[in-house]
Amino acid sequence: MARARGSIAAVVGVRVGDTLTVPYARLAVGGVEVIATAVDVEAMAGEVVVDGSAAAIAQLVPEVVLPGDVNAKVTSTPSMGASRS
Repeated sequence: MARARGSIAAVVGVRVGDTLTVPYARLAVGGVEVIATAVDVEAMAGEVVVDGSAAAIAQLVPEVVLPGDVNAKVTSTPSMGASRS
């Protein structure tokens, strides 16, 4: 289970319409930062960047043991012809 130590900062923009979208979100906990942009929750599409040292992540989630620091960017796009039910 995640444990927060130190400061927590969050900024989130949410647009509710036919779908739920997150044009921008930033969450910083301790030395870990997560930024999400252009996220369409229903389509599971958008971009997420995670940046944090192995030590900072271990403080939040002790069960996770990383060989090094994390600076990862994940971009997801909906599949062609994917249904949105």
